[in-house]
Amino acid sequence: MLKTKIITLLAAILLFAGCSDAPSSVGVDDLGSDLLKVKVLNSETDSLTQTSSTFRRISPLGAASFALFGNALGVRSDLLLQFIINFDEATQNALKKDSIMLISARIVLTRAYAIGDTLQSFPVSAVNGYRITSAWDPLKVKIDSLPNIDFSADIFSSKPNPDSLYYFGIKPEIALEWMKNSVDTVNFSNNGLMLRAGAPTPFLIGFQGWSADGSNAPRLELNFKFLSSNKDTTVSFRTLSDAHVIDGGKPALNPDEMMIQSGTAIESRLYFDLSKLPENVFINNAELIIVADTTKQMIGNKDLNGISVGIFDELTNDSTFVKTSLYSANLYYSNGKYSGNLTTLVRQLYTKKKNFGFLLTTSNPTEGLETIYLKNSNAGSAIRPRLIITYTKMD
Repeated sequence: MLKTKIITLLAAILLFAGCSDAPSSVGVDDLGSDLLKVKVLNSETDSLTQTSSTFRRISPLGAASFALFGNALGVRSDLLLQFIINFDEATQNALKKDSIMLISARIVLTRAYAIGDTLQSFPVSAVNGYRITSAWDPLKVKIDSLPNIDFSADIFSSKPNPDSLYYFGIKPEIALEWMKNSVDTVNFSNNGLMLRAGAPTPFLIGFQGWSADGSNAPRLELNFKFLSSNKDTTVSFRTLSDAHVIDGGKPALNPDEMMIQSGTAIESRLYFDLSKLPENVFINNAELIIVADTTKQMIGNKDLNGISVGIFDELTNDSTFVKTSLYSANLYYSNGKYSGNLTTLVRQLYTKKKNFGFLLTTSNPTEGLETIYLKNSNAGSAIRPRLIITYTKMD
């Protein structure tokens, strides 16, 4: 019997696809056969209850491809770096015998992009370096769980004006300790350093972070002399670990606004009451449309101008939840609106009968400070978020 119904349903769908009539809305006379009834549930015309909220959820950012740095746009982003230092046998022996004189040491950073007033100069003189004194994991470190850091002294010896690269000299005693750690981990340590802009900067910089091929990654350049031969040599080492941590609150929002922001992990939740969906239906299609306020948005990387939509397995409160890892969708910008297909997500909400709403984030929450302002559930009916579901009712 079930097989017969499925075959009949498929035939009816094909028949319906050839008709010119649009699907009916809820409450309109049934279309098609006695078995097949295609309808539309529209959050605007069918007055679905909806709510929305914006919140901040602190997350680790060490997996980002670019490390954000600076003190602008209402946030301060600090940069943590640790370099892996390995020498050949001759250099190791010289270090053990204290027969090396360090001439200079500096870190080199490659700027990938910037967000803010880039017409002004970046005040490198306001940047300080601080020694990290305990181990840290770039995939776990957050602004509320930093390693131990010695803020008593700036370990930078020079801060020249940047060209295409940013340079910061390291005090010799610090760099030499990192070098000796490569042959003696008991008496010497190398946990890296934190860069912090203590004064406001006109913009935030996206530095290239660690990469598999090492291209443009942060590097440590060491110039030293072997005392036994008076020979100079220069070597460079790429980062073992890099991460940025962002300190900043949620901006004030108008009553009809919600927002999402990368880096600071400002996210939004959008809930629609789907109780008007009857039993025994198949979700054919679902589309979400959200009006944007482009006058406020900040997009430093054009490839990140999108919205990711997820659903929840568990929800305690807005910032405490378990996100479903298997299903997600994307909204794309066009003509003042973000829109996208949420069919798979709505099917999951319907079949599992567990609807906590949709989680809205930037397309890559760990990258940059991309900021998108959206109209929320309190906005006027013409500009509030709209969910349109087309479904098939089976008797």
